[in-house]
Amino acid sequence: MSTSAVVHVLVSGLATGSIYALMALSLVIAFWSMGGSRRPPHVPPGSRQAAGP
Repeated sequence: MSTSAVVHVLVSGLATGSIYALMALSLVIAFWSMGGSRRPPHVPPGSRQAAGP
């Protein structure tokens, strides 16, 4: 296996890993922005409709 092949494998592996890390980080940020639960995001006061009966 030549040196260029080893470098290519390392660089492509690092690129793929960084893409997956960024995707995971974006999911964590979205989860934190929802307050750690599966409720909808916060809406400004006064924009909610009245609750039904």
